[in-house]
Amino acid sequence: HDLAQVQAAKAVKFASSRAEKERAVILSSTIYEDSGMHEKALAVLAPYASENSDFGVRARFQSALILAKMDRIADSDKAFGEICTKFPDSAFADESCYRRGGIYYAKGNFTQAAVRYKEYVRRFPRGKFIDSAYYYLGDSYRIADKPQAALLQFMTLADSFPESGFAFNARRY
Repeated sequence: HDLAQVQAAKAVKFASSRAEKERAVILSSTIYEDSGMHEKALAVLAPYASENSDFGVRARFQSALILAKMDRIADSDKAFGEICTKFPDSAFADESCYRRGGIYYAKGNFTQAAVRYKEYVRRFPRGKFIDSAYYYLGDSYRIADKPQAALLQFMTLADSFPESGFAFNARRY
């Protein structure tokens, strides 16, 4: 990884166009992340993550993913949330809003996961992850001992997305 890190840093430094620099930044941050050097990965992304450009949003998204891997859940949630609210038309908005629920669900904070999944369902009723969001919203309620709320989400999922694999699991509830 050491040679790859050096080469990626050079690619960022000597990129001849904006598009080339953007590819080099993502490559460099990915190499650092894969090497377990999360802080360096974030440092590579940081100058771009504050931009309001499409690439700035992508850099924020990558940073939020890294923060989640570092177990910095509140920071990751905040970064995903900013994409979701400040850049709702971005290619990353849908997934960012969805991932907010996922980071809490994965950590066993089902009350907060339910809040985030409910927000996703409200903001992205036709989102790419809508069936999954209904399922994990219902499951979060189930685990948090809110059976009526869980049943409502599972029924909505089964009725609205009958072909979804998540609907199959929801029908078992």
